[in-house]
Amino acid sequence: MDIILAQSLCTEATAQLKIFIERFYSLFVKLAPDFVKPKLHFLLHFPRLIEFYGPLRHLWCMRFESFHKKIKLLAHNCQNFKNICLTVTKRIQSFKCYEQCSIACLMDDTALEGKPTTMDQLPIEIAEFMQYDMDIPESANLISLKRLVENGVTYSVNNIYILDFIHNKPMFIHVKRIVIFGSVTLICGLLLVPLYFNSQFHSYVVQI
Repeated sequence: MDIILAQSLCTEATAQLKIFIERFYSLFVKLAPDFVKPKLHFLLHFPRLIEFYGPLRHLWCMRFESFHKKIKLLAHNCQNFKNICLTVTKRIQSFKCYEQCSIACLMDDTALEGKPTTMDQLPIEIAEFMQYDMDIPESANLISLKRLVENGVTYSVNNIYILDFIHNKPMFIHVKRIVIFGSVTLICGLLLVPLYFNSQFHSYVVQI
């Protein structure tokens, strides 16, 4: 999957992928011949398609699956089936034009699901940092958020995000609090340091 969904590939990776797929397909046919599906056979063509068109992630139809529900609801609400393809296309494109009418359409910051809070209700580490490092008074009116959209990215409490890359290894942050004071936004979290990559689970083992 790393090779198939890669952003960029070299010729050696394509040759390696071809060997992996042929080995996997031959073993599958040998061990479970009754369960071979056409989609499984498509794997054999992946290396050739990569050589012709480049990384397959740019041709991946799964990235359009999220539109299916929206299109079905739109078609049902329009109640106009004379030329349903034209109707749905015009409605979707009109909505996209509306979304992108602003130059900063992808940079909008939006606070979601917030409630007022005080410095006393915050963990002591966060409260001390805000008072002594950011010079925010103890009596300040704060807003605690569950979700925040900043620069087009949605941050949610208890979610884990990539904070930075150090020596090609990702550094993760487990978001614990999102606090707003005026125009200042503070995303507080726990740093997670990766120990190694587990190839079986295709994930990083981290140290808290």
